[in-house]
Amino acid sequence: WTIDLRKLNMGEPFAQGAFGKLYRGTYNGEDVAIKILERPENDPAKAQLMEQQFQQLLSISEFLSNINHDLYFSSC
Repeated sequence: WTIDLRKLNMGEPFAQGAFGKLYRGTYNGEDVAIKILERPENDPAKAQLMEQQFQQLLSISEFLSNINHDLYFSSC
Protein backbone atom coordinates (compact mmCIF):
# COMPACT_ATOMS: atom_id res chain seq x y z
CA TRP A 1 0.00 0.00 0.00
CA THR A 2 1.15 3.50 -0.64
CA ILE A 3 -0.01 6.80 0.75
CA ASP A 4 0.02 10.38 -0.44
CA LEU A 5 2.78 11.88 1.71
CA ARG A 6 1.36 15.37 1.12
CA LYS A 7 -1.61 14.37 3.29
CA LEU A 8 0.60 13.10 6.14
CA ASN A 9 1.39 15.43 9.03
CA MET A 10 3.87 14.21 11.62
CA GLY A 11 3.61 15.39 15.21
CA GLU A 12 5.58 14.75 18.37
CA PRO A 13 7.16 11.40 19.29
CA PHE A 14 5.33 9.48 22.02
CA ALA A 15 7.20 6.16 22.24
CA GLN A 16 10.54 4.61 21.37
CA GLY A 17 11.60 1.02 20.93
CA ALA A 18 14.67 -0.93 19.88
CA PHE A 19 14.11 -0.26 16.18
CA GLY A 20 12.68 3.24 16.05
CA LYS A 21 10.23 5.85 17.31
CA LEU A 22 6.46 6.29 17.18
CA TYR A 23 5.01 9.69 16.39
CA ARG A 24 1.52 11.10 16.61
CA GLY A 25 0.23 12.40 13.33
CA THR A 26 -2.67 12.86 10.99
CA TYR A 27 -3.36 11.48 7.55
CA ASN A 28 -6.11 13.02 5.51
CA GLY A 29 -7.56 14.49 8.71
CA GLU A 30 -7.53 11.19 10.64
CA ASP A 31 -5.36 10.54 13.72
CA VAL A 32 -2.57 8.05 12.98
CA ALA A 33 0.57 6.63 14.54
CA ILE A 34 3.74 6.94 12.45
CA LYS A 35 6.63 4.54 13.01
CA ILE A 36 10.07 5.65 11.85
CA LEU A 37 12.52 2.75 11.74
CA GLU A 38 16.20 3.23 12.47
CA ARG A 39 18.10 0.66 10.45
CA PRO A 40 21.28 -0.49 12.20
CA GLU A 41 24.02 0.17 9.61
CA ASN A 42 26.81 -1.72 11.41
CA ASP A 43 24.85 -4.90 12.21
CA PRO A 44 23.53 -6.67 9.07
CA ALA A 45 22.00 -9.53 11.09
CA LYS A 46 20.03 -7.10 13.26
CA ALA A 47 18.97 -5.13 10.17
CA GLN A 48 17.67 -8.32 8.54
CA LEU A 49 15.78 -9.33 11.70
CA MET A 50 14.25 -5.86 11.91
CA GLU A 51 13.11 -6.03 8.28
CA GLN A 52 11.56 -9.49 8.81
CA GLN A 53 9.71 -8.32 11.92
CA PHE A 54 8.45 -5.23 10.09
CA GLN A 55 7.18 -7.37 7.20
CA GLN A 56 5.35 -9.55 9.73
CA LEU A 57 3.80 -6.44 11.29
CA LEU A 58 2.59 -5.30 7.87
CA SER A 59 1.07 -8.73 7.19
CA ILE A 60 -0.77 -8.69 10.52
CA SER A 61 -1.85 -5.10 9.94
CA GLU A 62 -3.24 -5.96 6.50
CA PHE A 63 -5.19 -8.87 8.00
CA LEU A 64 -6.63 -6.64 10.72
CA SER A 65 -7.50 -3.98 8.18
CA ASN A 66 -9.49 -6.56 6.20
CA ILE A 67 -11.48 -7.40 9.35
CA ASN A 68 -12.02 -3.81 10.49
CA HIS A 69 -12.23 -1.44 7.55
CA ASP A 70 -11.62 1.52 9.86
CA LEU A 71 -7.96 0.48 10.22
CA TYR A 72 -5.46 1.48 7.56
CA PHE A 73 -1.80 0.56 7.40
CA SER A 74 0.90 1.57 4.99
CA SER A 75 4.62 1.75 4.64
CA CYS A 76 6.96 3.91 2.64
